Amino acid sequence: MRQDRPAPGDVRQVGFHEFAPTTEAVVSARRFVHDTLVAQGAADNVVASAELGADEFALNAVRHAGSFFSVAVETAPGVVKIAVRDDSGAFPRLHAHSLESITGRGLSIVAMTAEQWGAESLGRGKEVWAELR
Repeated sequence: MRQDRPAPGDVRQVGFHEFAPTTEAVVSARRFVHDTLVAQGAADNVVASAELGADEFALNAVRHAGSFFSVAVETAPGVVKIAVRDDSGAFPRLHAHSLESITGRGLSIVAMTAEQWGAESLGRGKEVWAELR
């Protein structure tokens, strides 16, 4: 565990929403994260990175889990965490892609923009999350 993580008492959930497994819901999830963080006064670069993470995680939930999914937004001093839960037990993986490949780079981009990211088993399903500064 990183030493610079916020203390549990400093973490505050500022948004939570459940979505149906549709491509339209991916857009709604991205908008939800944007609106939630703008209302919290988050920096533009953090909002943009959080939107990217929410978009990638939500799209993967729709494509691979095919289940309802939820998006949570948490804040702590200097940190924003976005988390997407779905019903699939399959964890996301980073892949190497050829220059000709037109898909599959989203998670790599999230990994580059996030302070850290990961996935945790929930027993039934998983939570994929990213922390941003």
